[in-house]
Amino acid sequence: MNEAPPPPPPPPHPRRNSWSGLTQPRAEAEQVLRVLWTTQDAAERRAANEWLTGLQGSGEAWTVAIALVASGSEPDFKQFGATLLCNKLRGGGGGGLPSDQAAGLRSELLQQLRVVPSGRLQASLCRAAAGLVDAGAPSADGVLGRLLADPDFRALRMDAMLELLTAVPDEGAFISVAEVQEIQELLLELLGHALGGAAFPARLPAAAAPTPGAADYCQAALRCASCWAAQACSEGVSLSMVAEERCFEGLLACLGGVHGPEPQLLAAELCVAALANESCAALETAAEGISMTDLPPAAQLQLLAALATALAPLQASAAAAADDAGGDGDEDGEDGQRAARCAMIRLGATLLAKGSAVLAPGADAPPAALSLLSTLVACCGHPAQAYAESALGENDEWVAALLRVCGGWGAVLAAQLHASLTQALSRRPNPYPSGSLR
Repeated sequence: MNEAPPPPPPPPHPRRNSWSGLTQPRAEAEQVLRVLWTTQDAAERRAANEWLTGLQGSGEAWTVAIALVASGSEPDFKQFGATLLCNKLRGGGGGGLPSDQAAGLRSELLQQLRVVPSGRLQASLCRAAAGLVDAGAPSADGVLGRLLADPDFRALRMDAMLELLTAVPDEGAFISVAEVQEIQELLLELLGHALGGAAFPARLPAAAAPTPGAADYCQAALRCASCWAAQACSEGVSLSMVAEERCFEGLLACLGGVHGPEPQLLAAELCVAALANESCAALETAAEGISMTDLPPAAQLQLLAALATALAPLQASAAAAADDAGGDGDEDGEDGQRAARCAMIRLGATLLAKGSAVLAPGADAPPAALSLLSTLVACCGHPAQAYAESALGENDEWVAALLRVCGGWGAVLAAQLHASLTQALSRRPNPYPSGSLR
């Protein structure tokens, strides 16, 4: 009985910079990947892995990666090419390419993005292109001006434009403070179109304008605006600026959970970042609290009301969990919903801390502010650790800020805060293991 012939070995491991002699580099790479992904032979897998490692360290990897992305015979091969590019570009500096080659690679990536559908491959290509946005000859118009003048960028769909811009801060490109402010303001204008039906920004290609209110468009615009709002900028977008834009009503709807947990999370993160740039002033005495000088009182009340309504269920769940020693009060909260609620708690705590004057004695505190405060107090002792940590983690300054104006709360709410804080402390794990203090 004849034995089956052994499988062919993988191609030999090339020495670094040996790709220039290959006539079919994409086909060679695909052959090696098939061996790595399908064979069970340890020696063959090791040889294939070494071969690919040598490729990644070679100068020819750029050409092979682009060839895989453009012409890979299977989706996994295309994805490998994009991942290879991201790895070589990691850390910024255009992957060490000369500026003209880096600019050429960016152009090639943008052209590929025009034909790639939304998904994992698009995300990887956007990451790679984001690391090259500052490549090429210096431009007086900066990174944004360079992109907006690039016909390959202007030919992209809006979802790809926004995903690329969202990736820029994490991919090592140099962006000046002035450019951060410029991008923040453009994205705030775009949010006005996405959430409020305002005019589409004139600087962006009109052909790329999606339908206002489209769910995917709103979410992508929120994600990009939230990402850039979090970038350090001395003159960055503030909450009072947001309140003046057409997007504000749409943001309130997102905070209310109308569009689901993901837009709620992104809207809360955007508002928290914008609050960091909000001007505040302490009043004459500590008991009078702090006031946000530029945020219109009506806008503050709208935010308080949206947060109070959205977070009200947490107060009930905290009370229910207190009656059930084994529960955490969030049995129905999925990961996305829990993350959104945590962001909302952080926003509510920051909003009350920076605007504590609304709760000062004699201020005739609005019901929404008292309702939100009551929920935050309950969250301090919430058995779901994520909620307690969101209320008392990095944002516990709100407790001190509001204790200074607690004369306006009433005895019942002040007693509830004391009990909730005591309960929260009793539930926290002991930071000092037994026997560590001797």
